[in-house]
Amino acid sequence: MRGNGDLPLPGANIKNLQEIVTDQRNILSETHGTPAEQIPQIWALYKEVQGYYDTDGMEVPEDITLLWSDVSVSISGVFCTYS
Repeated sequence: MRGNGDLPLPGANIKNLQEIVTDQRNILSETHGTPAEQIPQIWALYKEVQGYYDTDGMEVPEDITLLWSDVSVSISGVFCTYS
């Protein structure tokens, strides 16, 4: 989540971001009249948010597809595992 002027969102932390995501998914569900889990969604993990995911344990709903950015981060070693 980026703030005004494409800068880090002031006061952002995992709790705030997960609340934002919940709100966004509720808006999707209400707008389309179907559960958010049935609406294709993709997250582009970029800069700060990628750090929340990589090192701070931000949880991602199972129905979300992750897009790994290489801009300014160089994450060429990311691999997916399936359980």
